[in-house]
Amino acid sequence: MTGSDIYYIALDLCSFRTKSGAVPPDCEDLTQRAVGLLNLLIAENAYLDSLIKKQGIVISSITSLSDTVELSPVLCAVVLPYGLACLLIYNEDAAAAALFKSKYEGETLKIRAGLKGELKQITEVY
Repeated sequence: MTGSDIYYIALDLCSFRTKSGAVPPDCEDLTQRAVGLLNLLIAENAYLDSLIKKQGIVISSITSLSDTVELSPVLCAVVLPYGLACLLIYNEDAAAAALFKSKYEGETLKIRAGLKGELKQITEVY
């Protein structure tokens, strides 16, 4: 998913887009803040992404909304939109922000709970 995809879902959650799907002119400040906020969420979810992919932690920031977010698809589709919606609407509607934050944290916990551990040989260190 691209940054734009996640941003548009977040705007839809906040009911900020018009019927045609356009971003209203009064949301220009949100568009400008979106890249920075997405980079914050990417860094915050890098550890969970490494657990999903079973590899080291990699933080791949984006420079524009057209860039692809290099996190697992489940994080991009389920977790990041709620996190971004929370951060975008925080100053406008604290109750909605709290709802989105709760959903963001709940989805993160569901993903963590669904991850399977792996068996490894125990190494004697003494």
